[in-house]
Amino acid sequence: KVYVAALVPAGIARIPAGIYLLEANRGWSYYGGGPLREYVSNATLDATQHYFVSILESADLSGLIGTRIVVGYGTDEQEMLGAERYREVYVVQPETNP
Repeated sequence: KVYVAALVPAGIARIPAGIYLLEANRGWSYYGGGPLREYVSNATLDATQHYFVSILESADLSGLIGTRIVVGYGTDEQEMLGAERYREVYVVQPETNP
């Protein structure tokens, strides 16, 4: 199973701070506790041991400065967390003008 979370900091207009999970339907939902919902289940690795997941394609992140995107995998959330098979893959930065 592949899990994707966004850690949203306080101070972002109209969005409560907290953890949001990316659902299989590509929608984000606030995590209020309980089991983690996976983004992809029954994922299989290819011959090079990679699994590519498009998680931010076409997403407007301009209002989410400081949000951290974390991705993990495991047979379930407890196994993933216990084996520390997760990592931060992106931090939303302010746009820079060229």
